[in-house]
Amino acid sequence: MTNCKNSSLESLIEEFITTFIKIDYAKMESLLTPDLTSYITNAEGGVDKVRGRDAYIERVRAMNMERVKFNIRITQLVTIKQDQGLVMVEIKADRNGKSLHNFAAFLINVKNNLIDEMWMVEALPAYSDTFWKED
Repeated sequence: MTNCKNSSLESLIEEFITTFIKIDYAKMESLLTPDLTSYITNAEGGVDKVRGRDAYIERVRAMNMERVKFNIRITQLVTIKQDQGLVMVEIKADRNGKSLHNFAAFLINVKNNLIDEMWMVEALPAYSDTFWKED
């Protein structure tokens, strides 16, 4: 496989990850198509299909990131096709005396310079699910 490098695609993905770090829901929303389809890892290691930008943002808000001390770092970002990128992130977070150290990958498809489809996998799905749902 060759990396066909698309700097605008990679910049969009980097900006999307930055919105998580800044907990900027308005900016996050502006980077997604209204009819976004996302496949979010669930506790069993499968995926939940979430349709629509609003439904996705609702799932992200449910993580209550404002109450967590966390950092997300991109470890690898590659262009697969001109409209598709793959990003790996490392997540470190602390909440209520519990810590999370996890890795997640996102396969992102772009349409009209917005994220239109996203597939997620992660290393510790069950623990991550529990960690982000605690209050």
